Amino acid sequence: MRVFVWVSYGNSSVHYAETQEDLRKIYNEVRNVLRDFYTPEEFIETFGPEPDLDFLMNLQPRHVTGLIDTFGGFDEHDSFEWGTEFTKLLGR
Repeated sequence: MRVFVWVSYGNSSVHYAETQEDLRKIYNEVRNVLRDFYTPEEFIETFGPEPDLDFLMNLQPRHVTGLIDTFGGFDEHDSFEWGTEFTKLLGR
């Protein structure tokens, strides 16, 4: 099972990342966190306009990590600390 581990301000959260709906939730949550660091104009200039439905229906993990890379990468800010990544959940 694929998951997204998000380490923010020293707290870890684990999000399912198996379905397109899971990826959309993660993508939108990351975009919403990034909005706090920019004016609306700067945000659109940096990250582009709101994605259309076609884009959202074809999300890949690289689109989420691309947002974070554009922001400055992992560990650039406490919102995305070391350990934030897509990975496989092992067990069962």
